[in-house]
Amino acid sequence: MKLTKAALIEKIERLKGDEREIVETLIDYLDKGREKFGPWDVTDGRNYLKEAEEEIWDGLLWAGAAIVKRRKK
Repeated sequence: MKLTKAALIEKIERLKGDEREIVETLIDYLDKGREKFGPWDVTDGRNYLKEAEEEIWDGLLWAGAAIVKRRKK
């Protein structure tokens, strides 16, 4: 579903509190990625599902390591 610019702005403006902050954080992250790697292109041949799964596992490991590190303090 592709929203018009006005519809997208309207949806963002309706967000409150943490919802708005989450969306703003995602937009900032996309901006940083575009600056570093160029615009997103889902037809670039990458296996996004596989990469997402690997990132999820990495995130779980990093979170676990952070918890262990905090417990050792």
